[in-house]
Amino acid sequence: AAILMLNKPIHIITLTEYFIFITLRRACHPTNWSYPIESMLISSIAGNKNTVNLATDEDYYYQDNNENLDSIKYILRKWEIMLISQLNTSYFKLDSSQYQELISQ
Repeated sequence: AAILMLNKPIHIITLTEYFIFITLRRACHPTNWSYPIESMLISSIAGNKNTVNLATDEDYYYQDNNENLDSIKYILRKWEIMLISQLNTSYFKLDSSQYQELISQ
């Protein structure tokens, strides 16, 4: 099972519990490169300040991504670490929180 990484503390997420459940449940199956992008698109529907970026542990540790991430970068795809400042803030607004581990029980 994959462990998801989140760039905001869990209590800040304003998404429904259903979305979190579905995301965690999907991670128990073979993972997909698109989770970070999908999570940003779906979470920002409720407004740019609700944007979250979820990544599997596979993405987070891929080629030392965890060592290269800092408060100004996020995972777009496991092979693409991007600057938060390059996001269109009309649609996406990520803060400078570090990724935090979410554990699916």
